[in-house]
Amino acid sequence: MKNDKSKDNGGLLRKIREKIAGKKVADPEEVQDLSSEETQRMMEEFEAVVNHTGPITGWDFDRAFEFIEQYPDSPQAEILIGQMYSTTPQSLKGLSYSSAVKVLERMPGHSGRDAIIRGMRQVEKDYIKELKSDVIAYMLKIIPDHPLADELTTALAVKNLTNAYDFITADPENVYSKAIIKAMFDRDPNIALLLLQEKMDHPQVASIFDGIYNITDDAVIEKLTPNAIIFILDVAPDHPKVRKMIEVLVENNYVKAFDFVSVHSDHSLAETIKELILERKPELKKLIDEIGIPQKAA
Repeated sequence: MKNDKSKDNGGLLRKIREKIAGKKVADPEEVQDLSSEETQRMMEEFEAVVNHTGPITGWDFDRAFEFIEQYPDSPQAEILIGQMYSTTPQSLKGLSYSSAVKVLERMPGHSGRDAIIRGMRQVEKDYIKELKSDVIAYMLKIIPDHPLADELTTALAVKNLTNAYDFITADPENVYSKAIIKAMFDRDPNIALLLLQEKMDHPQVASIFDGIYNITDDAVIEKLTPNAIIFILDVAPDHPKVRKMIEVLVENNYVKAFDFVSVHSDHSLAETIKELILERKPELKKLIDEIGIPQKAA
C-alpha cells in the first residue's frame, strides 16, 4: 500500500512539473543520465537561482522557470517548484510580467494569484510599451474591465497583429474583440484585411466592416495592396472612397484590375474599373470588347 501511494504521489508531482514546465516530463524510468558536463552545467544554473541568502523571491522566477523548462524531470526542478509555491504575495516583489503570466497559467493555487492580478490592473500607462504582446493578450483575457483597456488593445495590435488576430479568433465574444479589430485596422489595414478576410462569419463582423469603411484617408488608400482593394470592392462596393481605391488599383496593378472585371463583368463597379483601365492602357480596348464588358456610352 505504501508503494502504491508513493507511486501515485510521483505521478502527481510529474504532472505538476509538466504543467509548470509547459512540456511533458519523462517518467523517472525513462529519464536518461546527463553527461558529466551537462550535470555540472545544470547544477551551476540551479545554484545561480538559489545561491543567495534566504528563500527565492519574485526576482528569481524568470531564471527558475527557465531552469524548470530546461530540466523538467530533474530533482532540482522539483525543489524549485516547492520553493516557488512557498513564496507569498509579499515575497513576489520583483516578479516580471512574463513570469506572472506563467504563475497564473501553470501554478494553480499559488497564494500570490490575487496579488498578481491586482498588479496587472495597476500597470502604469507608460510601462505598457515594455510589455510583450502575449502578456498583454493574457491580461485582456483575464481582466474584462481593465482601466487601461484602450491602451492595451492598441498596444496588442501595434506589437503583434498575429497575436491580436489569434485573440479575436480564440475568443470572438470577448469584451475586447471589437476594440482589437479596430486597432488592427488602425495599425495596418493591409494585414488586417489579409487576416480577417477569411473571418467574415465572425461574431464581430460588424466591427470588421466598420474597419473597412473607416479606410478613408487618401494616404492610407494609396498604400493598400491590390488584393486588399479587390477584397473591398467585393464586400463593400458602396465604400465612400471606392473611386480612389480603383484609381490606386489600376495605377499599381492594372492586370489585376483587368482580371477582376473579366471575372466580374456584371459587378456594379465594372464600368468604372473599365473606364480607368482604358485611360491607363488604351491598347486593352480590344481585349475588353472581346470579353464582353459593356462600353460606356460616348
